[in-house]
Amino acid sequence: MKNFSQTPKPEKTLIFVHIPKTAGSTLSTILERQYDPSKTWKFYPTYSSARESFNYFQKLPESERIKLKLVSGHIYYGLHDLLPQPSTYITMLRDPIDRLVSSYYFIRRHSTHPFHQDAKSMSLIDFFSCVERTRGFNNCQVRFLAGYDGDSVNEEVLSLAKQNLQSSFAVVGLQEKFDESIILMKNLLGWHHHCFYSKKLVSKKRPAKENLSPAELKIMEKHNELDLELYEYARKIFQARVSELGSDLQRNLKFFRYFNQLYESYSYFLESSHQVQKKIQSVFHNSNDGISR
Repeated sequence: MKNFSQTPKPEKTLIFVHIPKTAGSTLSTILERQYDPSKTWKFYPTYSSARESFNYFQKLPESERIKLKLVSGHIYYGLHDLLPQPSTYITMLRDPIDRLVSSYYFIRRHSTHPFHQDAKSMSLIDFFSCVERTRGFNNCQVRFLAGYDGDSVNEEVLSLAKQNLQSSFAVVGLQEKFDESIILMKNLLGWHHHCFYSKKLVSKKRPAKENLSPAELKIMEKHNELDLELYEYARKIFQARVSELGSDLQRNLKFFRYFNQLYESYSYFLESSHQVQKKIQSVFHNSNDGISR
């Protein structure tokens, strides 16, 4: 194994393991402000395996890899072995059941997803009964953090994921505590640019985990027991980090949320103005098309 560390230094390359449906898209927009684009490598394969992306990255010349300061994407743990320079990891985790529900409604909305037709034609419980053993829905978070792409996930793989979290990750964020996670990352990674955000790829019209039936919960919990255990383990690590900052984090959190609300409002205004501008331009464009010459 090559150089990695839980305690980052300015010269270390940051590896962001983006597990799908964990608020990673929102975090990615924040990361883009912190790192030079010319020293960033992103890969988000379109519904292909993370391992294939790993193999693709492996083919990059070492002279290119050594220049990188940020590597991010739907990648499994282990990418540090391909970096000649020291590196550290971050990731975001999410309540496993909530992540599955979010995935289901995301797939229903996106026609290019290979499971789209199944999700559109099946109920939530029927869908997960059908695809429960595919890698995207069966202990997915354990797979990513253990760097494991096999068919069956067991206690040994879970143990490896836990070990990696403890030894190799500067910050393990939680989607349910997103603001606190960002403050921890900014503090520990020494980010200099602002971290305000507006949420990306949010499924607004979907039931909460608490509204699921006992039958739906049972089948999802049954096939994601290891993800549930990993999540509880990560929550303890996260809470320990939060406790270390104590009242400082609470003060920063109040400040951050106040100004982020202003940022969200401003972003919404700009987006709305842009949409109106596009409509006006379209009207004038169509009108000009009808002018006789």
